[in-house]
Amino acid sequence: MKSKYKFKKLLAIAGTAIAGGIIFASAQGLHSVEMKMDPSSLSKKFEKDAKILNVSTFTVKEAWANGKNIYDLAKDLGISTSTLEANMKAIRESEIKAELSDLVSKGIITQAQADKRFEFLKNKIQNKIGENNSKGKWFKRNNVIKN
Repeated sequence: MKSKYKFKKLLAIAGTAIAGGIIFASAQGLHSVEMKMDPSSLSKKFEKDAKILNVSTFTVKEAWANGKNIYDLAKDLGISTSTLEANMKAIRESEIKAELSDLVSKGIITQAQADKRFEFLKNKIQNKIGENNSKGKWFKRNNVIKN
């Protein structure tokens, strides 16, 4: 009698766990596996990655189609992690400068405010890229990318 009860209880727990997993997986949808495939966002990502790696957008698209990310492609191209991170930082800083310059030219902020904001964001970028970046740590720890 006790073994039947234990079996039913175990079966109920297993069923609940499986059902919960299915519901969770369906609620996550494709977004948990792959980024949204918004044409404009994806096109900008390809262009930015190509600029960072100094390759054509076609090369980036081919790598993406094969399931590779920017770190994988950089590794395939023989680009070191430090070079990749320096390129990422430089591109992001130039984007920030352009955005701040636009705000200054429209009279929304002063040049002094833009300069202060740039320094703040520059420090934030420095802390995000490299060792302080959790993805960077994972890639380095798992020998996906090396310096």
